[in-house]
Amino acid sequence: RLAQFSADYTILTRLGDKESTATVVQADNSRRSITINDVRFLDGVGTSSTCDLTTAQCEAVINDARVSDVQITHDFYGSSFARRLRVDAGRSLSPARGYTDTIGGQGAICADVPVSGGTKVYCALETGPLARYDGNDVVIEIVTLVATPDESKFATS
Repeated sequence: RLAQFSADYTILTRLGDKESTATVVQADNSRRSITINDVRFLDGVGTSSTCDLTTAQCEAVINDARVSDVQITHDFYGSSFARRLRVDAGRSLSPARGYTDTIGGQGAICADVPVSGGTKVYCALETGPLARYDGNDVVIEIVTLVATPDESKFATS
């Protein structure tokens, strides 16, 4: 599991065909910055905030409602993704099909999970973060990953 990284993602919200971008920066095990379009979530030891990058206004909580139009949470690349997989695995109509793939230039481990309404695709990088999710509501795919944190992504404007 990578302790430090910067990753860029593309997101397609199927309802309305809304295209979004996201950047995840984990500076160490105690500081994370997740930027989805113009909203930045900063999460550190004892401090959390949600900032609007266009107005430079921040609130001292993680407020996922700020990105509700994208249909994901600030933790889309980690525990939120794992939670979705556990729920879908429990609803699976037949065994998942596992395979490996290369996504964003990185090795990924994938599973196609057949559920009512179709098959959902879950892929994680071998180093841990989400590589691809393709579901009825949203498609998320990693574009780039580097093993150094982009400190500029901790700014609030």
